[in-house]
Amino acid sequence: MRNPAQTQEFYHHDHQTMKRLGIPQLASNNQLVLDAFPEVRLLFQNFTHPIDTNTESTEVPLAGGSKIWVPDVPKTSFQSPITLVETSEGALIDFIRTLGVNHGRT
Repeated sequence: MRNPAQTQEFYHHDHQTMKRLGIPQLASNNQLVLDAFPEVRLLFQNFTHPIDTNTESTEVPLAGGSKIWVPDVPKTSFQSPITLVETSEGALIDFIRTLGVNHGRT
């Protein structure tokens, strides 16, 4: 969905920022930009995704001694690791400290 606040200048600045990041930008699969810090890009190499596990089917008795088997409800878990990419050493720690000092809990 297009945000009316995002002008051509915004997109140009965003493009220049991504070009400046270079190789780490290409190595990441996802990017997060916080509203409070539009100049900061959190680059994710790995991100949690749903993992479906099929459980065993359930026996359902019918009239006349018949039985049918129906699949059970699959279980979904989000247990994969999250990996952030740093563009320079210590950048993530500095960002987290700034976030905690200036904005408290986020």
